[in-house]
Amino acid sequence: MNKMIFGFLILAVFLASCSNAPAAVPQTQTSEVSETSEVLPAPTETRVPPTATATPIPTYSIEQLTAMSPADKLAMAPQAGTAPADVVASFLPKGADVAGVTWGEKTLTYWERVVSYHGKAGGQEVTLYYDLESGQWAKKYDSFASLSQIPASQVPDVMVLGLGGELGDRLIRNKLQYNYDWISQPQAVTADGKQIFRDEKGYPKAVFDTASQKWLTPEEADVIYTLEKWREIHKGGTYVGYDGITYSYDVFNNPKLEMITNPEHIRKLENGTFMLILNPSGEAMIWDGQEDGAMRVEEGAVAFIGKGSDRPSRNDNFGGVAMIEHNMAFAQYKAGNQTIFLTFNDVGWKRMEIQGVYSPSYVIFIEYIDLIKDEKTDKIVSPILRMPKRFSYAVNGEGFTQITDLDFWLNEVIQKGGDRIIAHNVLDP
Repeated sequence: MNKMIFGFLILAVFLASCSNAPAAVPQTQTSEVSETSEVLPAPTETRVPPTATATPIPTYSIEQLTAMSPADKLAMAPQAGTAPADVVASFLPKGADVAGVTWGEKTLTYWERVVSYHGKAGGQEVTLYYDLESGQWAKKYDSFASLSQIPASQVPDVMVLGLGGELGDRLIRNKLQYNYDWISQPQAVTADGKQIFRDEKGYPKAVFDTASQKWLTPEEADVIYTLEKWREIHKGGTYVGYDGITYSYDVFNNPKLEMITNPEHIRKLENGTFMLILNPSGEAMIWDGQEDGAMRVEEGAVAFIGKGSDRPSRNDNFGGVAMIEHNMAFAQYKAGNQTIFLTFNDVGWKRMEIQGVYSPSYVIFIEYIDLIKDEKTDKIVSPILRMPKRFSYAVNGEGFTQITDLDFWLNEVIQKGGDRIIAHNVLDP
């Protein structure tokens, strides 16, 4: 098994007729008094309006939407005024009327496959959502209890669930992000027919069981990567490092790491503190900002930082975590679990806001990434490593950032002669 080597760099490299009724045929009518047949005169031809037929709602595949520009997607989306009244009403503040909404601009959200419509009603912000894949408007349900009243024959592909409190409303869908057999990603449908509705983070928020025809909470359906599941996945796992030494990838029993389940602890961390976030979706995230990290922990994620009294010592002890998680995720992939994957986010702070010595990037040598070949396209891919949020790649020592194929990004880097990628964890000032 190939392995990843992650090193620290001090300077980041920037990286879819009116038709007439047919004339009546002359009929033969038999008289009850006489056996003589009488031919009735043909009636005057009458124009009949065409039968009303519903206009087909356009739907688009992942491939079609991926090939479209953002402008094309927005242009093909229907106008907000065509949304069903009950859909609009479900988003309106108390006392507001559908006719009183003033609509503004449209934007893209949720993997750029859902159109959001921004408006105002009674001085309050109103947002509608239209799913380009299914051709459906998202209706809002105030709670899981109200959502669970949806009949089995009317389960939509997209909706908004009001979670209340600090968690707010969530746009949820039961779609896959990628249409490739080789790529690890959260499930949309389980093997036993449970449809999982997830938010943009991939967090499951509601489940419809097609077998029992019932709505289930994610906890009832057991589709969440809980702390216990993450602990079990890491337990006992080992890998051989590039130095030939066997290492454990059990971050839960790593003497250099500290596990955090208190969101307030994360909010108080110094700017630029490296973090590992193990999410309820199956995503293992390298780096995050304090606020986003805290919010993820509030929703069920578990976080790790390096042990130490300050950021430099914590970040030193964090070294090697990306390699640990890569080996864990690929071991799961080989074992048949294609729902765990690794991402590089950022620490959420501009470089000028971070004081002191601090490494702003990881070097990932392609030679040590576990690669496979996609049989349909013959392209080289990593099934568990997502394209870093901000990265560059090096060809003969020269840095590049341009990628044209976002799904097969790693194959593009290799074809261009890149031997390493540099994942950057901060914004430039």
